[in-house]
Amino acid sequence: MINIPLLLYVGSFNKKRIDLDKSPFMNYQGTGAAQWLVGIPLMAIPVFLFWIFYRLSSFEGGMLFLFALGLIGLLLRNRAIDFIAQVYKRKKYAMIEGFRQKDN
Repeated sequence: MINIPLLLYVGSFNKKRIDLDKSPFMNYQGTGAAQWLVGIPLMAIPVFLFWIFYRLSSFEGGMLFLFALGLIGLLLRNRAIDFIAQVYKRKKYAMIEGFRQKDN
């Protein structure tokens, strides 16, 4: 439950236009290096944290830590979504202007 708010927050920085009339199959328009780089910490950080707790205690300790992290994410989801909504509201005009620009 940590990854979804993080992805929504990172999405607030995207200002690239996407042509919705094009085929969605293998369509990478609007996707830049930043979007790909976000995926690395989303996958690597939980694995690294699990590994640390696995080494310090046991497999169950690592799983318990990930469970606790997910539970914290569930408990704080409303605050996180409210924060992300405020970010989108602040950036809405810049995002709309970016979406209107045509790539030649």
